[in-house]
Amino acid sequence: MTRQIKIISTMTFAPSQSIILSTKLVFSKWPYILLAGCVTTSFWIIFNVFDQLLFFSPVMIFYMPEDAAQRFILLTITAFLVGAVISMNPYLIRQSKGLKTVMLSLFSG
Repeated sequence: MTRQIKIISTMTFAPSQSIILSTKLVFSKWPYILLAGCVTTSFWIIFNVFDQLLFFSPVMIFYMPEDAAQRFILLTITAFLVGAVISMNPYLIRQSKGLKTVMLSLFSG
């Protein structure tokens, strides 16, 4: 009887594990969750106003035509991702105090 050993490359799981670990670290503290919620809400409003789905005059109206469903889904996903990324940046800056190389690479783009 021979056993077959299945070798799984760690390179395929490393990015997903690092994303999960980083979100657990950042969003375990309520100020970062609050910041993510505020940023997500404001970007969602801005994106929908620019895409002419949300109107504020004379009263607040949300209008979604049939052909705008895909754009609305993409705008909502983008707003959530922007909120998550922006709330992770202050966490990174606070945790990397005194590290010049990290700070320089952070602002280099």
